[in-house]
Amino acid sequence: MRLIQKSLFIGCIVVFLCSLKGYCRGAIICSEALTCSEFQRDTWRLKRAQVAILVKRKQNDTSKTYSSFLTTNFDALRFLPSLCVDHLSAGFLLNDASDHWPMTCLWSGNEKNATCAPGPANNAPISYIAPIKWRQLVRKLRMEIGCSSEQIEKANTIAELYVCKERCSHAGIGYIPSIFIMSTILLSWALLLMPP
Repeated sequence: MRLIQKSLFIGCIVVFLCSLKGYCRGAIICSEALTCSEFQRDTWRLKRAQVAILVKRKQNDTSKTYSSFLTTNFDALRFLPSLCVDHLSAGFLLNDASDHWPMTCLWSGNEKNATCAPGPANNAPISYIAPIKWRQLVRKLRMEIGCSSEQIEKANTIAELYVCKERCSHAGIGYIPSIFIMSTILLSWALLLMPP
């Protein structure tokens, strides 16, 4: 009995001290299958580079010349179909400041699918971008990279965007309180199973 109590107490102290040092906050748990961290930043930079190539291609209207078959344009054209249907992070791809934003968990409306991408910096753990503003940002990207008119019009049906920086799962309960709740439940079960 005393051994269980001591080990739980020591475990809680270790978790608390790690939390104060910041070791427990390296990643954001978005869902059961998705964890966001700084490792996704390289993917974001690659997406932004491809968007820049597609925007330049559309502005120069080189789609009918042989220069569109250069390797960089080929790679960018490979990304075009996925960028034209992306509604979770696409609105931020034209924003140069997004390279310095913190990594966040993004989801739209009542969807269960989420993605990891930089989100606007603010103090709230969960923020919200209104549907009208988000639709404008996504529509602008789709127009500038050369998506079809049908895909551009589909941007008008996109729901609001939620941006989560912490406590994205576990019903919004923070890391330390959830550890405390789990430890309390474990201790309660241990005490119930102990003989009198």
